[in-house]
Amino acid sequence: MLYHPTAEAYRQALAAGDTTGAASLLVDAHSGDYDSNLIDQIHAVSRMTRAQLNAPAPGTSDFVDPSEMVRVTTRVFGKR
Repeated sequence: MLYHPTAEAYRQALAAGDTTGAASLLVDAHSGDYDSNLIDQIHAVSRMTRAQLNAPAPGTSDFVDPSEMVRVTTRVFGKR
């Protein structure tokens, strides 16, 4: 099964041990318009074993190398 790009990025983040990146992707997946297919895939990825997380991505022709992906998160803190 070919995963939604966000679900695949979540799988890759978990496989790499990047819990901060994985959490950011979870927030993205649950923000905006509801996509039941994406949420189902996120839950499926969450139940994967370590071996499944580290396996090659399904549909490798559409595989995106994680080193080519850029995620920017901005937080602004200030006094009120």
